[in-house]
Amino acid sequence: MGFLNFLKSRKEEREDSKKNLFSSTQEEDFLFFQDFTLLSEEGKRSSKKNKVLLRDINLSFEKNKIYAIIGPSGAGKSLLLSSMTKGIFESEVIKKYLWKGKIIYRGTDILSSSFPMELLRKKIGWIRQTPTLLPLTIRENILFALRARGLHNPNLLEKMLQEILIKCGLWEELKDRLDTLPMHTLSVGQAQRLCIARALILEPELLLLDEPTSALDPASTAKIEQLILKLSRRMTIIIVSHSLSQVKHVADSTIFLKNGKIVESGETQTLFTSPKTKDLEDFILSKY
Repeated sequence: MGFLNFLKSRKEEREDSKKNLFSSTQEEDFLFFQDFTLLSEEGKRSSKKNKVLLRDINLSFEKNKIYAIIGPSGAGKSLLLSSMTKGIFESEVIKKYLWKGKIIYRGTDILSSSFPMELLRKKIGWIRQTPTLLPLTIRENILFALRARGLHNPNLLEKMLQEILIKCGLWEELKDRLDTLPMHTLSVGQAQRLCIARALILEPELLLLDEPTSALDPASTAKIEQLILKLSRRMTIIIVSHSLSQVKHVADSTIFLKNGKIVESGETQTLFTSPKTKDLEDFILSKY
């Protein structure tokens, strides 16, 4: 009996330690990169050196603000975004990555092997460029995520389904099509908002958006932008975008990347009106 109590005690200690990972309330502790460098591993048999993809990244992100990452194609924007989810370090299908430095979230390095991935998945939502929905009905796409939170009461599930769709501006558009398959009835813009709705169910503190409107028409883009502005009251949002007008409209701060390095970062309006480097000035001019 004593041994069983010991095991129970150890389990409770582990659960408490997971909770404590996110107990910090200091704004400066929310998320920051510390001397972070990312390399692709070419392999022992290759004569090539490891390629540097991101170099000496030092960034800090505050709560409840919108940040934009801009730069030319191949600058490392999506890699910077995906490194915050730790996902690129888990997959060895395409490439292996090496890194040095830290990504500190709530006082803990997420790149540490001891960092619990299940907590990271709950706290950080990631929306890719192309909507990724389950091969289920619109209703089941949302209910699946709700059940993953441990919710099973039918009345509560339906109530929360309606609430999340209203929050994302989808209820009036979809309430009569909930039992149809998304690929048959939704526009790309609606599918993207449905992905955001599903991500919000886990109540993330950080939402990552990788070019979420690149394939959308102006009307759908406007709806996504309105949603981003509304959501920023409750969470931090980091968006990769090639649309400078979108960045100027939604982002509080902007990071300009080129060749895997931060060239400039700061308040969005200041960067666009008074760029300090010719690289950023040329990039802005090339977009207009």
